[in-house]
This record gives sequence, C-alpha cells and structure tokens, in this order.
Amino acid sequence: MIDVEVGRTPTGMRSFSMAYRSEFLRQWDAAIERGSRAKLLRENNLAYGTVHRWIAARDRGEWTASMRAAAEKPGRRMDSRERAELAQLRKENQQLRQKVEQAEAAQQILGKHSSSWST
Repeated sequence: MIDVEVGRTPTGMRSFSMAYRSEFLRQWDAAIERGSRAKLLRENNLAYGTVHRWIAARDRGEWTASMRAAAEKPGRRMDSRERAELAQLRKENQQLRQKVEQAEAAQQILGKHSSSWST
C-alpha cells in the first residue's frame, strides 16, 4: 500500500498527488509476477484506464513539466484533512465569538445593575 494521502476535489472525486502517482507507477513497473498488477489495482482501488492515462502522461513527459510548474507555483494546496480542520476551527471560532458577545452583554447588564445599587 502507498503511504501518500489521496485528496478529494470539491465535487468529492479522488485527487492523486504526483507523489502518489509516481510511487504507484514505480510499484507498477516493478510488478512482474502474474496477477501482481491486478492485485496492485485492487489494493489501491484504481481502474486500469486511470493507470493507463498516468503511464501515457509520464511517457509523453507531461509529468516533468507538471512538476516544474508546481515547484514554481507559490504556496501549496490544502488536502481534505486540512480543509476539514480549517472548517472545524472556523466553527469553533464563531462559537467562541458568540460566547464572548454573550459574556460582554451579561457584564454590561450586571455592571448597570451594580452601579445602581451602590448609589
């Protein structure tokens, strides 16, 4: 099995990084025993057509150009786990803001009542 995470597109489709594709094709090229490639496809839940497109792109040199473009591109994309964590943190942040607003409102109310008691 490959230890590189598989991401998801906004529509829920799987998105394979270049590291994943490279490692898979390395294993694919090394698979010489009968049935080993079919086993590799099953273990990674991939269709032969997908792998065939990766092989064709690699053979045409598209991967090298893609890797160069990615290296020159500033920043990096978030994977699905990072997007989920960001969404959770935003939700928690919003909840904490609401609690602070409630606490400030309660403090104002109590502050007004306590000042009227002291006079």
